[in-house]
Amino acid sequence: VFYELLSFICSVKLHNTLITRPSCFYYFHRVVAFLGGISLAENFNLFPSFVLFSLAWFFLAMLIHQQQHPNPWERKRSYLTYWKILLLNSSAPLTVEACENKGEIVKYNSLRNAQIKKRRERRERKAKEEAE
Repeated sequence: VFYELLSFICSVKLHNTLITRPSCFYYFHRVVAFLGGISLAENFNLFPSFVLFSLAWFFLAMLIHQQQHPNPWERKRSYLTYWKILLLNSSAPLTVEACENKGEIVKYNSLRNAQIKKRRERRERKAKEEAE
């Protein structure tokens, strides 16, 4: 179970807006997962704190991934923005120009749809092989 959890954490790839190359955060997350696995193997009584840290780490990684979306309407606000709203009771308005990053958005969506199609075909092919 631990190996599967660690391999899942290590396989989380954070991509830049073009989906094709991993960003610098990808390597950082791999190093953190490796060091966390080593410290957990040496001192297993840290397992509850490791699980909670992994959960928070996963949510922050997904937030970073969602903030890299080229479409300004699809980007998520950062936790720093929410802290500013909470503490200062003010937020900066989102300004979006007409057709902003249109080419990048179309390219991003086509690459994402191609990846989804490949994964679906691979899953169907694997299901057919297992059925035979």
